[in-house]
Amino acid sequence: MKKELLFESYVLLFDIEITLASIIEKEMTTHYGHLWRQIFFAEGGTQLSDNIPLLF
Repeated sequence: MKKELLFESYVLLFDIEITLASIIEKEMTTHYGHLWRQIFFAEGGTQLSDNIPLLF
């Protein structure tokens, strides 16, 4: 039973992550256009979390 509950928890967390990523992508596309990734990601592989302060 514990393994099933743990698995369901991971599935729920994955669903939340996918939902948040799609919301961020939709909002970024709305505000910055389809080239938003080039605006916020440097060639060196900068993570989105490094650039979140630039959004505000």
